[in-house]
Amino acid sequence: MIDKSNKKFWDKFAKLYAPFMKKDKGVYDKVCEYIRPHLKQPMQ
Repeated sequence: MIDKSNKKFWDKFAKLYAPFMKKDKGVYDKVCEYIRPHLKQPMQ
């Protein structure tokens, strides 16, 4: 069974997040820098 309890939230968030990150590459790079240590090797 797939949990869809947050689907509406993430669908709305994605519409805001993607354009913002495309507009400001510096912020996107900084976000990637912060999360990279928490990713597993195959994810990078």
